[in-house]
Amino acid sequence: MRILRSVFVHTALISFFVGSGVAACSTNSKSASEQVCDARSDFSGAVSKVVDDLRSLNLGEARSDADNVRSTFDELVDSINKLTQEQRQRLQPQIDKVKSDVSSFSDAQNPGDLRSSLDTTKSDVQAVVDAIQNDLEC
Repeated sequence: MRILRSVFVHTALISFFVGSGVAACSTNSKSASEQVCDARSDFSGAVSKVVDDLRSLNLGEARSDADNVRSTFDELVDSINKLTQEQRQRLQPQIDKVKSDVSSFSDAQNPGDLRSSLDTTKSDVQAVVDAIQNDLEC
């Protein structure tokens, strides 16, 4: 149980950092759409890695990989902020849902709740990835 509590604390920290939307450096040579497409791919991969780590109860790796989730989410938010207002408005509900999902990790009381929360988050991350792919054709 102490290990699960540690996972919850680290996940709460991820939630805080994801919610903070810290800006990342950008590449000026790529269009805003290209930057979002690249960032969505990086973020999706980082989330999948942490989900896989947690499902295998590889908590040490999950903790180390959590920083990558935060930084890739920050890059995604930063790149989305460079899109047109109309594009941002279409993607904002999915981004907000992912922020909410990540914060729900700290509410999980047992491994079953954690798995359910992970499944929901992974599904919502996929919705963000799909929305970006459809809107920006990447």
